[in-house]
Amino acid sequence: MHIYLLKVLNSAFIGRFFILIRKGEGMNTGERIRKIRVRSGISQYELARKVNHLNQSQISKIEKGQRRINDIDLVSISEALKVDISELLKED
Repeated sequence: MHIYLLKVLNSAFIGRFFILIRKGEGMNTGERIRKIRVRSGISQYELARKVNHLNQSQISKIEKGQRRINDIDLVSISEALKVDISELLKED
């Protein structure tokens, strides 16, 4: 798996960073979020409430790889799950 951090230089997201993950073998970030969330005994709804700016549907899409995860989402989710960001991004 290859992880790329892209800084957007134009559009409404100027200066924001987006994490793009090129899927290879092993677990992707969304799958890792789900694994850690389930291991912690937290539902998608509870995680969304802790994150504040995401709802349950968005959490579900992140876990399924159907929604890009940006820097703010990544930091918020890692804080809500009480894990270091590197735990969410590490390669298997």
